Amino acid sequence: MNASDTQHDIVPAAPAAFAETSEHRRGVDGGPDAPRWAKLLLLPAVVSMTVTLDQGSKLIAQKELAEARQAVPYGAAPGSDPVKIWMPVRKVTVVEGLFDLRYVENPAAAFSLTASLPEWIRKPFLVVVSMLAMFLILTWYWRTREPDWLILTCFALILGGALGNLIDRMSYGYVIDFIDWHLSTVNPGWPHWPTFNIADSAICVGAGGVILRTFRPWRGPAPARAPAGWHPRESQAMVDGQSTVPATDPGVEPGAPGGTPTG
Repeated sequence: MNASDTQHDIVPAAPAAFAETSEHRRGVDGGPDAPRWAKLLLLPAVVSMTVTLDQGSKLIAQKELAEARQAVPYGAAPGSDPVKIWMPVRKVTVVEGLFDLRYVENPAAAFSLTASLPEWIRKPFLVVVSMLAMFLILTWYWRTREPDWLILTCFALILGGALGNLIDRMSYGYVIDFIDWHLSTVNPGWPHWPTFNIADSAICVGAGGVILRTFRPWRGPAPARAPAGWHPRESQAMVDGQSTVPATDPGVEPGAPGGTPTG
């Protein structure tokens, strides 16, 4: 029995196992990156789907739940020419006492924030804030290296929802809402949840995913388990031609490579 035979008999797969562990260490230290082409496909796919559903549903709600009329805008100067405005004329009950569809124009931010600001300040302010938020989300998306498709999809949902509402603000000066949730079946006196739309839903779902990842970060796939009784340093020493079998190993005869030398 020579030294090379002893090494391969003790740890038959030492070179391959050592190479596998070294590769795993490089993956842990550097972190596996999400394929760039996949990120390039995911972002426009989710954003375009969100914006299409949002804008399409708003157009349907405007057509079915409101009516176009010529009227002088509220607060306009005396003698101003009438303009086309949409007046809510219909409400559709989806679930009695729980879920209705009704047309609402929201010139302010969510939950009527900034409603007290003048229109000439509120509209550009909300447009700028929306664009800054979209830029931050887009930057966060591209700076995420891990192949965590949940968080990447959530970023794309938030971006699509923000873009859908931004299109409304730049086109009309307000956001079209039509989903009305309430608990009138429990207590008719309870206030309704603020009316929202598909874009708001996408933002909330995306934000929920981001919060989830905050408390449960992505950890990647579990590393492959090494053979029992095997250590990377010992295997590398064997690959280099050095035996590290302990002197007290009962499986090694005295005088064998790595054993206790005989007198």
